[in-house]
Amino acid sequence: LFSPTEFNEECVDMLETLGEYKKPGWYTPFLASAAPVLVEHHIVWERFEHEDGEGGVIAVDWAHPPSHQDQDEAQTTHENMLTPVVVIVPGLAGHSGKDYIRSVTSILTKNLGWRVCVLNWRGFNAPLVSNKVFQPHDIADTELFVENAHRRYPAAPLFGIGFSAGSNQLLKYLGKHGEGHRIIAAMSVCNGFEYGSHLKRLEDDPLGAAVYSRGMTYIHQEYLREHGARLQEQHPELDLEAALNATKHSELDLVMVRTMYGFDTLEEYHAAVCCRPYIPKVKVPLLCLQSRDDPLFTPGGHQCYETLPVDELHDNKNIVYFESEFGS
Repeated sequence: LFSPTEFNEECVDMLETLGEYKKPGWYTPFLASAAPVLVEHHIVWERFEHEDGEGGVIAVDWAHPPSHQDQDEAQTTHENMLTPVVVIVPGLAGHSGKDYIRSVTSILTKNLGWRVCVLNWRGFNAPLVSNKVFQPHDIADTELFVENAHRRYPAAPLFGIGFSAGSNQLLKYLGKHGEGHRIIAAMSVCNGFEYGSHLKRLEDDPLGAAVYSRGMTYIHQEYLREHGARLQEQHPELDLEAALNATKHSELDLVMVRTMYGFDTLEEYHAAVCCRPYIPKVKVPLLCLQSRDDPLFTPGGHQCYETLPVDELHDNKNIVYFESEFGS
């Protein structure tokens, strides 16, 4: 689904050359979600930490194409300085160690010969040195991440990919900065666009609440299991026991909204997370990729196009909405 500009039509023609996906006999949406775990992708990461000016740091990991891996900065040629860079903003509780991140990094570095830079969310495969935690509504870390990626290779074309919660962050970044940023094109993968209504729809479905929301909650609690005691010392009002006992993501949000995110109500927080208002403000080519059988978007028999703001995506001539039949 797209506005019929020449660029969009060429983009869609190229997507169609990928051909039809041949579904294997074992395929189910659930197994497809787990499939990346079964394939090992060895990535050599280079870690950088950037101060946020408030006592905290963000940790980013770089992966270089094989032809560049033995070169230090002093040996880098002018041609290599022009190697395209892809900044990746992972999904909820995401980091460079996640299987899907390593999978796409392997393709970009080895098949395309591009550089990849991954943001690790605070506390997830990354240090948590201040009292600021990963906050889904706040794109300050994403802004700092993108700016430092550009600063390292200022002459290189810069692209962006966001997954799930990271795609929400990336779209907000693109919309907030309009034409005043460094990314020349981007891809949003499995974006909910409206976190509050998306989560409610998921948790209203018994399977969605028992399996998917519970799973999201468990991985999000990872940093609380590791850093919770210290965070409670810094935030005495934090009910750590309730946060760790949450079995639905809405329950975890209720604990965190006032004490860690700074909102009075859950509704205010949901509105702040939402990237939908930024859709009309995106000024660079953006491919929004959704899977038609993604269980996070199709609980209770819903279809992706019924639950997502596809009309608004269509109305922005810079956006192409592409829905694959399979993919989970």
